[in-house]
Amino acid sequence: MHLAQLNIARPKFPMDSIGMAEAEERLVHLREHGESDFAFSFKHSFNK
Repeated sequence: MHLAQLNIARPKFPMDSIGMAEAEERLVHLREHGESDFAFSFKHSFNK
């Protein structure tokens, strides 16, 4: 097992804050529509 698998993400903002709401919105968009300039992952480079 790698150390990265044991690393637990800690939110930087309270779960009901604007920052977390925006992050959730972008994750939902990413899952539903794929990568774009609005929501992206680091799997592939994104060029306009």
